[in-house]
Amino acid sequence: VALPRAAFGEPAVRRARLARVAVFLAAALLVFGLNWLNNTIARTRAETLITAIKAFKQTNQRYPRDLDELVPRFLDRVPTAKYVFGHSAFDYFVADEDAHLLYVAFPPYYRPTYQFEADRWEILD
Repeated sequence: VALPRAAFGEPAVRRARLARVAVFLAAALLVFGLNWLNNTIARTRAETLITAIKAFKQTNQRYPRDLDELVPRFLDRVPTAKYVFGHSAFDYFVADEDAHLLYVAFPPYYRPTYQFEADRWEILD
């Protein structure tokens, strides 16, 4: 609505309206750009965790009960998934001889989930 309105009115009013539209668009691009960057970081860190979990399983013939069990032999520390205030950690659980690693890509839903027995990524939600 603001963009078409910016085409009408006095030149000073048009400039002010266009400036407001530009600020809104820049903020939206910044939010989505930072989310994309955080998801790229999370996927890279998830691949590191997946490699460590697979190495743990090969060594111990079982999946770790939690990610802290990987430290210090397989990882120096358990990484956070993303640089955000909420949903920044990886979720990991073992159920029925299968392990799952996931993180929130776009709150509150859209959670990429790695299934170890299937050896593939799926989307939960």
